[in-house]
This record gives sequence, C-alpha cells and structure tokens, in this order.
Amino acid sequence: MRIAGRPVRIAEIPTAGTDLPALTRPAVLRLVHCRLAPGLSCAESVRTLAGDPEARAAFTEALASPGAQPPSGGPRSRR
Repeated sequence: MRIAGRPVRIAEIPTAGTDLPALTRPAVLRLVHCRLAPGLSCAESVRTLAGDPEARAAFTEALASPGAQPPSGGPRSRR
C-alpha cells in the first residue's frame, strides 16, 4: 500500500532498519474503505471484501494502480 506515492508497512508486522511509516491493520482497512468504497460503511466494505471474490479482486487491482480510485461497478451503499 502507498500513501502519497510512498510505501507504508503494517505496524503489527515487526521490521528492522526501515524508515517507512507504519499503519495498523484497522487503519489500513479504514484507508482502503475511504479510497475504494466511500458509499459503504467500514463494516460493509470489510464484509464485501471477505465475502465477494470479484469485489476483492477489483479492490486489489484498484489499489495497485496510481491514485487508487473506486473500481467501476464496485460496491455501492445499500442505504
């Protein structure tokens, strides 16, 4: 994952000798949610990622691209 073009690491995974900023797993989930599924609650986006292989693949592809925008046809709010 990158923020402002710079890689970040998962805080719960021990690393040595790196100056990369760290995010906790919940922070990463919130970031992904805000970037790719703003129309869903955070809980809904996690359920979608956990239960829908196609949505998970679309999110993964979108996160790998610069700018990380919501996948076309991706999850929308059910509210």
